[in-house]
Amino acid sequence: MKIAMKKFLVPLIGLALSSAVCAQDFLQQWRDSAIKGMNEFRSAHKAGIETNGWHFVAGAQSVEEVPISDVFVKAVKAGKGSIRSAYLLNVFYVAVPASDSPEYQSTKALVWFNCKEGSYEQRNLERYASVDGSGNPVSADAEKPGSEAIEMPGADPRSIEKPLLAAVCSAKQ
Repeated sequence: MKIAMKKFLVPLIGLALSSAVCAQDFLQQWRDSAIKGMNEFRSAHKAGIETNGWHFVAGAQSVEEVPISDVFVKAVKAGKGSIRSAYLLNVFYVAVPASDSPEYQSTKALVWFNCKEGSYEQRNLERYASVDGSGNPVSADAEKPGSEAIEMPGADPRSIEKPLLAAVCSAKQ
């Protein structure tokens, strides 16, 4: 009985371990492919975006740490106290399919930042088919008087939170 059990358990354990290894390989291949796409995208588009006055802040990642977009800021303005406003351009390496609007590749948002508290609030959002937020928006959300977070489909907000706050709060006006 013990020998039969061992003959059964050894292949079962091997199968379980190989599944985890395959999943890890898939995730690494996904990351490697996304990094290649990110580098190609930046080579082709980053300089043009910066020529239009946008300042690169950081690359956003998914919770799986897969790169998905680049974040830029523009027109940082001081408000009351420690409040600042800025326009945020989020450029996705691959177009984003959406069920409630046409496919888009970039978003522009007016965002308010509280530098003292280290928080921010999106005020409006426009989605664009272009990689640089130019042209007419394919869809837009009206001003949100109490919105909580910045819309970044698939992105982990923590992947850009610190560099975004630092870029806006330290910007010269």
